Amino acid sequence: SSSSTSSTRGYKPSSSKRKPDWDDEKGDYIVRPGEVWDDRYEIGGVLGKGSFGQVVEAYDRVKRATVAIKIAFYNQARVELRILRLLQQKDPYDQFFLVRMIGHFMWRDHLCITFELLSMNLYELLKNTDYQGVSLHLVRKFAQQILMALYFLSEVKIIHCDLKPENVLLRNPKRSAIKVIDFSR
Repeated sequence: SSSSTSSTRGYKPSSSKRKPDWDDEKGDYIVRPGEVWDDRYEIGGVLGKGSFGQVVEAYDRVKRATVAIKIAFYNQARVELRILRLLQQKDPYDQFFLVRMIGHFMWRDHLCITFELLSMNLYELLKNTDYQGVSLHLVRKFAQQILMALYFLSEVKIIHCDLKPENVLLRNPKRSAIKVIDFSR
């Protein structure tokens, strides 16, 4: 269940032909560091952008913690939200190396999903080694965790359609624990 303060049930995004001032020409939200969303999240910088939308870092004033917020296209985000709820229900103790959703809310016609803040992805880790790779021991640890995540996903009948190094993030930059992210289509 979500800890959000706004419900998305029955919500339909604005159907106005004119783009609001807060979106760019592609419909992506224009992130403004320092802005406060939902009377709760103080926005830092953009962590990543993709075809799904974008992810920002934010300080949660209620929980007093830094989080990641995915600002996604409404229809895609609804599907991901359903999957994330199922995963949290089936893995309540966070044992299967999947990103943890904290909550969700609507912000200016965008469905925003809050997540635990993670570190760099495996592609960035590889870049940081000048593409020399990492030790076999580390590869083995990553592989075991990814396989556990995939086993769990198969048990709950979910196929991760975009498993790649960019969608596997370190929990901490100085540790080998990882999390699989991105359950959008």
